[in-house]
Amino acid sequence: MEFSISAQPPQFEAIAAAGFKYVDPHFGSGLSKYNTEEEFQALGETLKRTGLTIWGSAGLFPKTLHLVGPDANLEEAIDFIHVGMKRAEAYGTKVVVFGSGDARRIPVDFDPREAYAQLVALGKAIAPIAQEHGVKIAVENLNCNETNTFTSLASTLKYVQDVGHPAFQLLIDIFHFQRSDRDLLGLANAGPHLIHAHIATYDNRRVPGVEECDFSANLHELKRIGYEGAITIEANSDWTVECLHKALETLRDAWETA
Repeated sequence: MEFSISAQPPQFEAIAAAGFKYVDPHFGSGLSKYNTEEEFQALGETLKRTGLTIWGSAGLFPKTLHLVGPDANLEEAIDFIHVGMKRAEAYGTKVVVFGSGDARRIPVDFDPREAYAQLVALGKAIAPIAQEHGVKIAVENLNCNETNTFTSLASTLKYVQDVGHPAFQLLIDIFHFQRSDRDLLGLANAGPHLIHAHIATYDNRRVPGVEECDFSANLHELKRIGYEGAITIEANSDWTVECLHKALETLRDAWETA
């Protein structure tokens, strides 16, 4: 099992020193269409200097790019993906994470069925673009405090299945899963589509090792169904080498004993 951590470039030095090989930078830290060429190149220079490799990248769509509702802009979203997937490919990114809770939030008084149709059309349009660049899009389950779409693993899985493209798959965010459905049978059913995972402590969304947290049930189920993607820590941290090293070792131990 490979382990990564979601972070911004200023934290890469400490992450590398803590023993990580992989990092999941925010999409807007250099890969986005809205980043300058200088920002894109700077991300690459930081990766080269630290020896880190990008596994995934979260925060795909910014909240200013509306994906549903009367202001949905499919044409801009497609152009955004064309640029972003080309940049993601350049740095060997395997997975980009479609969380983007604000961008996919259904406006009040807008028909949820029409919103869902918009999201399916979006998925069908952008998945082939990602595939052309050797990248997969992983849709993230969020909790209801962050969005009003795909707030359970089951609803996220249905969306992935309705889009129906091999480059458009599923991420399980264990923090959100613990806050919402906790449906281990649903996790087993999602297994064939799972390509990425996020994790954080359940109480305060901290990196592993900072506070007591029993990850065993969820990690055991991932192991049981043969999950082979990476597990990325997406959590709050003080970003010291000591804290990050403890987080990595705690997660490794939790996986080994699950």
